[in-house]
Amino acid sequence: MSSRSLRNMSIAPKTTISHQGIGLGIRLVVELPLPLSDPTPEAVLKLVGRLPQSLRKLSPEDALRQTIESIVEHLNLPSAAPVRGDIDVPADRVRTCTDLAAIIAILAKSSDRLYLRDKAPIVSSIRSGRRLVLVLPDERDWSQQ
Repeated sequence: MSSRSLRNMSIAPKTTISHQGIGLGIRLVVELPLPLSDPTPEAVLKLVGRLPQSLRKLSPEDALRQTIESIVEHLNLPSAAPVRGDIDVPADRVRTCTDLAAIIAILAKSSDRLYLRDKAPIVSSIRSGRRLVLVLPDERDWSQQ
């Protein structure tokens, strides 16, 4: 190793990393509007109400996962969004998700901290009482969820 490379290692880094948050953004509240007394895949599939013939030969859990994947493809959401437990913005920046299929898909694709469109759905995450608040950027109309 040359002495020149040793000298370079002692020089302070010149790269500056900065992060700009999304400002206030919009909050999308997601929770099941009705109690889910039977959280089985079969019951959730009945709530979604659409099961193409091609999925009927799969197990209920696999059919639900594929149904969730097809729902997520049509959602107007970013590929990732932070999740909060509370609403921390004025009321005019809050939207409520009212589409039951979208609610089920978002719950299945979210942890308590992050929504990820490309993660595998977790069927056990679809349960009554679970409430998420997605933090979304301002630039889109999120009221259509």
